[in-house]
Amino acid sequence: MNDVRFHGASGRYGFLSNFSAYGFRVDEVFWPTVEHYYQASKFETPDKKQEILNCETPRLAKKLGGQVDGIRNDWLEERVSVMRFAVLKKFQQNDDIARSLCEITGQIFEISEDDCFWGVGAEGTGENMLGKILMGVREQVCEA
Repeated sequence: MNDVRFHGASGRYGFLSNFSAYGFRVDEVFWPTVEHYYQASKFETPDKKQEILNCETPRLAKKLGGQVDGIRNDWLEERVSVMRFAVLKKFQQNDDIARSLCEITGQIFEISEDDCFWGVGAEGTGENMLGKILMGVREQVCEA
């Protein structure tokens, strides 16, 4: 088993990133990246969601989603469920990266020095929640 460490949407494991350009559909809406979907899900107003959906890049979607005005009251409680849902949809609807995810046999770590919730943080002791979600999605997608 080989552990995988990734950061960003480039390189061998860039497909694991929320910024990678593997879109997916939810209902009738096509989301270009997990980051677009995640950031838009912070808000209840359709206008704000559409504004984030229309962002040209995931970086712009993240920036727009970082605004605190109008964020759902239950966001902190729901954010992990939203992320899990979006990551699962991404891999369910993109067979090529689903196969690549299934080839990873070890643990998955997001190396993000400035994020110790989704990644491992600067000290390497963060929660690595995105890595945990990816490993859970791997179990679902690869067993099917």
